[in-house]
Amino acid sequence: MAVYRRRTGIIVLIVVLGALVGSAFGTLLGRVLPTSPVKSFFLHSVDVGFRPIHIDIAVLTFDLGIMLRLNIISVVGVLLTAYILRWFY
Repeated sequence: MAVYRRRTGIIVLIVVLGALVGSAFGTLLGRVLPTSPVKSFFLHSVDVGFRPIHIDIAVLTFDLGIMLRLNIISVVGVLLTAYILRWFY
């Protein structure tokens, strides 16, 4: 059972770190590249997830939702992070 938790944790770590690295690199690339079809190809993003849902109970009010913004650079970041972390685990 502990092996599955460890693998799940590693997969979540890979996705989060890769998305962060890809997002940072995409922001840097967006500032460096001039406006062109190449820039729009690399930086065009697709939102995947659930929009926030507002839940209001008499005593408690909260919002639930998760959104993941994917683009080519973030996918490359996830793959690069998975490749690097493969050596450590």
